[in-house]
Parts: sequence; C-alpha cells; structure tokens
Amino acid sequence: MLNLADIEAGEISRTGGKGANLARLIHAGFPVPEGFCLTTALYRELIDDTGITRLIDELEDISAAESEKLHNLAGRIREHIQSKDLSVDVQKAIESIIDARASYSVRSSATAEDLPTASFAGQHDTLLDIIGLHAITRAILQCMASLYTDRAVSYRAANNILHRDVSMAVVVQQMIEADTSGVLFTADPVTGRRTTASIDAAFGSGEAVVSGTVTAENILLDRRTGKILEI
Repeated sequence: MLNLADIEAGEISRTGGKGANLARLIHAGFPVPEGFCLTTALYRELIDDTGITRLIDELEDISAAESEKLHNLAGRIREHIQSKDLSVDVQKAIESIIDARASYSVRSSATAEDLPTASFAGQHDTLLDIIGLHAITRAILQCMASLYTDRAVSYRAANNILHRDVSMAVVVQQMIEADTSGVLFTADPVTGRRTTASIDAAFGSGEAVVSGTVTAENILLDRRTGKILEI
C-alpha cells in the first residue's frame, strides 16, 4: 500500500494509470484530495489461485466475437475475486489511515488505461460515498474484480491486449463536497484541435457530469492565451 504522495506511487506498474497520474499531479503541486493506493501486488496476490489463473488462461483463447462465452467466463472470475477477503495486515493498515465516519471514493486504476492507443474510459468500477472499514474493503475487492467486467474483457479482446498482461490497483481518497465539478480535455474532442481546451462543467458532484445525468455547460478556451472562445 502506498500513499499517493509517495514518489513510488508515480509508477504505473504499481499504481495503475489513474494512481500514477494522481501522484504526478501531487508532485507537480496541484491540489489533489489525500489518499492511498492498494497496489498491483495485492491484485497479484488475489489471483494467485489455481482456479482463477486457469479461468484467465481460458479467457485468452476467446475472441471478441464470442461475447456470450467471454462474458460468462469473466463473470466467474469476478465472483472468485470478490469471494476473497483482504488479509488482516492489509485491513489493519487501511483502518489506521481512514476516518471511520468519513466518506471515501474507491477508484479502479488498471495498468492498461489512459494509454495513447486505448483509454479504457468507463470500463472499470469506481464507487463513491463509501463509509467504514468493511464497506471500503468490499469496495476494493469489487474494483479489483472489475478488471473483468464484460466491458473491459470485450475491450481488451477487441484491441488485442492480453488479459494476463494487465493488473489492477485501487485508489482510495476522501470525498470532498464539490460546489462545481467538470472534465477538462486538453484538445477539442469534436474537432481534434490541440490549441483548444474543452471544459464540461456542472454544479455538484463530477459523477453527474461523467455519467451524463446532467447537461453540462461546455466552455472552449484558447490554450495559448486562456481566452474563452465559446460558451
């Protein structure tokens, strides 16, 4: 387990794409909610089980076109992972960090996400407003298992990414009450213009923005001058 402020947390192989990028933001001086990361070493311990490794090996032989077979096998892997318990030592380490009355976000962070050729956006689970040690540990296991959601295994199969080559870490951060939230694209996602930044924002939690349950305000900025181009 690593604190997001630890220098080692910036290694994708240990903390996944999301965890590593959060660590880099912290070291660059950006304000990031405090948190810690259950590393890919924990994921490897969880799948160090003959039954799970056999199912993952079987998964490698199924093409993206065989979706029903792919999803059935992925579901069995998720069940195996979620049936496990975190070790006493890991639970004690988590308990020593969290505030039992505070609310946390538990966020998946795979080693194959936010890549130039494969984003994996929305493929894995993130759970919000989780309170208490028991709920957090179960949420961590759900996020670990979400490496094998139907969406994720189909995406990997379609992009020729081996399932056994990908690992999962989990980021745990204390929730903050947001007045406004949003998503910043450093290139215009509609035109592809890299001199234009695009911001989608709304009042309240960012979950409503990314899930599409609210209609966000869109703002286009000139990245060179900071000038608002369009609202």
